[in-house]
Amino acid sequence: MIVTEKFGDITQIKMGRDYDGQVLYWVAAYLVDGLLIDTGCSYTAEELLDCLKDKPVKQAFITHYHEDHIGGCNLLQNKLNIKIFANSKSLPLIENPPPFYHYQELVWGADRM
Repeated sequence: MIVTEKFGDITQIKMGRDYDGQVLYWVAAYLVDGLLIDTGCSYTAEELLDCLKDKPVKQAFITHYHEDHIGGCNLLQNKLNIKIFANSKSLPLIENPPPFYHYQELVWGADRM
């Protein structure tokens, strides 16, 4: 599930996996001046792509490595052909994620990255 809200020139994109009509845990990305900050979780990656289809996304920046911040990286990079940037300490974890706990798979879709 995705819900957007505008704050001046900033668009907040709240995302979360819907289970039995309830979002398990909300996460957020922000779009400002063509920059997407974070990409949400894997379960909402397709919805995020659809949400961004008419928006001028030029690049993305990942604030830090966590499955609820990087889940849409691959899809957005491949479909929107944007560059994605992250802190150098996060890059190895993004490229080779550590094993996930069951709750991480359930809530954020870690198994789909």
